[in-house]
Amino acid sequence: MTPAEWWSIALYALVAAGLGRLVLRWLQVRDRTFIDSPATCYLTGQLGLLLLTVATAYGCMRLSTMLPFVLVLGIGGSSMLAKGMLHRLLEYPSRALASLLALSLFFLAFPASLAASHSVATVEWDARMLWMFHGKALFFGDGVRDAFFGDPQLWWTNLDYPLLLPAQAAWSAQIAGGWNSLACKAHLLATLAAWFALLHKIVLRVLVAGDERGPALPPPVEQVGGNDVRMRDLDYRACWLLSTLVSMALMTLGTHTHAAPYDFVSGMADRHYATPLLLTALATSPLLRPTPWLLLAILLAYSANTKNEAAVYVLLLLACWATFAVARGRLRASSVRSEGPAIAIALLLGLTPLAAWKAYALSHAIPGGLALDDQVGDLAQRVAVRLPNIVKHLLHRLHDAGAIWTGLAFLAATLVGWRRHNQVPVSAHEAGVIIAALTVCGLLCLVFLLTPHDYVLHMDMAMARLVVLPSLLLGAATVLRVARVARHTTI
Repeated sequence: MTPAEWWSIALYALVAAGLGRLVLRWLQVRDRTFIDSPATCYLTGQLGLLLLTVATAYGCMRLSTMLPFVLVLGIGGSSMLAKGMLHRLLEYPSRALASLLALSLFFLAFPASLAASHSVATVEWDARMLWMFHGKALFFGDGVRDAFFGDPQLWWTNLDYPLLLPAQAAWSAQIAGGWNSLACKAHLLATLAAWFALLHKIVLRVLVAGDERGPALPPPVEQVGGNDVRMRDLDYRACWLLSTLVSMALMTLGTHTHAAPYDFVSGMADRHYATPLLLTALATSPLLRPTPWLLLAILLAYSANTKNEAAVYVLLLLACWATFAVARGRLRASSVRSEGPAIAIALLLGLTPLAAWKAYALSHAIPGGLALDDQVGDLAQRVAVRLPNIVKHLLHRLHDAGAIWTGLAFLAATLVGWRRHNQVPVSAHEAGVIIAALTVCGLLCLVFLLTPHDYVLHMDMAMARLVVLPSLLLGAATVLRVARVARHTTI
């Protein structure tokens, strides 16, 4: 890539972060711990660019027409974001430097992701034939065009695929002024950095934030002096190092390569929807208070707009979440009441592109990529023949992804909490995360059981990437279990 292409990628990241900053500044919430983060602004801005892309399907302005307005708003918002970052840097320099150091250690530990983001062509099917192909059509068509997305001869490219990742490639090409297959995926490096920064911040707060029994390690203090202060500062540094290592482990969990997180920037779309769901599992824990409701709405919207199966997972999660909250009376919580309008607006803005795109696909009879056999007369025979092979293949892929060892670590932490203290049972939230991981595995078995195609070939092609989500959910449950046991441990 040339220096000009690198500058265009940097400009894309600034514009996306600036747009996100403008949107989040408009949404007023009390707790802005995560909302004012550059990572959150960047991810929110990408959802905004997606909304503009889907609007072109309904006869609105084309991408090139919207580009000057997007640049002006994005640069203006990024200047506001830079001002806030400078203020926090001057007020809390140690925290800002600690976050930058954690991000630097992450990329130093996994240099393959740096190289693959801009010098290696995409090899995954999703990247080559779905999001990059669709992104190229969006760029050259200057938006959504019926000539491409309504062409029945292109059924093999899953034309109903959500447009979040294709829109990112198209907008990066618009800003660069031309299409380059390498440059149009180099922004994934900034996306990877944003996910790691948010994950590190959440894990750190899980470890140092207090609950009814106190934090796993004492929180930091701003004053200097005294043995007690120095000891607390040392404990916080140890907690920061531990959270950095845990975040690195979670980002690499579920991969089937040894160059993790290489697959994030090489084209595995499953990790792009699984990572925000991982953060959702951690951020909804009782160990993290107050609950960042607005951040959760952004995470769910981002995940749902990534792949079709992700939208199903998010809708199931929202349905179960709402049912559980109503049954236990959690919707009367003051934090939800005060921030409810902002959360509802954020979730509505995030899910509107998905709903509008699906409505467009239905109205134009755009074929989907999921094929299930509606002839279930031989279901018993399929279960007898296919199910043992499916389960065996699933367990094999889970083992390769490290999920088996993660599950054993969860059981070990549960046993320690029960034998040593007899007062740290598995919480309802931890059990819910485990049930979610098992539910995803069950849905995968059901899909392979009902597919009319060669299910063995299908499993060989897709199972390795489909187990990323349950692997990450098991990892989240294990981290929360260990943190909760540590809070009740007296050293």
